[in-house]
Amino acid sequence: FSGCVQQGMSIKNPNTIVNYTIGDPETLDPAVAYDSASIDVINQIYDRLVMYKGGDTSTFYPALAVNWTVSNDSKVWTFHLRKGVKFSNGNPFTAEDVKYSFNRVLKMSQDPSWILSQCMDLNSTEVLDNYTVRITLTQPYGGFLPVLAFSIASIVDKETVEAHGGVVENTENDWMREHAIGTGPYKLHHWTHKTEVVLEKNEYYWGGWEGKHVDRVVIKIAEEAATRILALKNGDADFAYIPLNNVEDVKGVKGITYSIGPSYNIVLCIMKNNSDNKFMADKNVRKALSYAFNYESAIKDAYSGY
Repeated sequence: FSGCVQQGMSIKNPNTIVNYTIGDPETLDPAVAYDSASIDVINQIYDRLVMYKGGDTSTFYPALAVNWTVSNDSKVWTFHLRKGVKFSNGNPFTAEDVKYSFNRVLKMSQDPSWILSQCMDLNSTEVLDNYTVRITLTQPYGGFLPVLAFSIASIVDKETVEAHGGVVENTENDWMREHAIGTGPYKLHHWTHKTEVVLEKNEYYWGGWEGKHVDRVVIKIAEEAATRILALKNGDADFAYIPLNNVEDVKGVKGITYSIGPSYNIVLCIMKNNSDNKFMADKNVRKALSYAFNYESAIKDAYSGY
């Protein structure tokens, strides 16, 4: 991403952040979302028990849980929840919403549900009181806190979901695909498919609004790199997704800054080994292809050295 700080320039819509990116969200339902475009929006609307801050992914910070303990065998986790939290519709957040959210993921059993089901089942989450939840894992799992920080573990409002179709086993909820009620800093204003997602300030947000924050976030979907580059250059975009082979088009432009650092992006080649292609079924053939791949050329030519 490149960010337009517009130093010394007049900033268009200073109380709004505009991000020009690629890919329309597929869903706003955290129990179904498996693509980054959906998750980017969901993470602004919904909270989880724990969260990351900025680029720090080695520390788990309190979010809807203020603190937690774990048993010596690493299977039993007890979370003490934040009090006074409200969803963006004004409904109070309680431990029942946590249990409902986790069991909902497991019952719906959509593509990303394995992230929870690898260590949880429908008997795992127990409500001890309105603000205490105990989770007993089916097996010790060192990645449990990262799981809870991921969008799949977002907490939904039980009352809202039950009023709009509830939970049907092995089935998506059509209303939740298009709507969202969470406890996060922003709430959904509107989503015009393949055009834009607009979020606005959640006045009930438990984190408060002191400091330098914007009231509105606009995510523009622009598939053409030229469109995103032009929006960044003329100040219509505060941030934009710029492909590596277009970085030179924006480097050095007045008012535009960019940063380079580690990323969790993964580029991979999938080799299907259960087809009629007997060659690919031989692991030695797959190994040979991995050895034959010119990694240095890919880094230099496809990724411009990054």
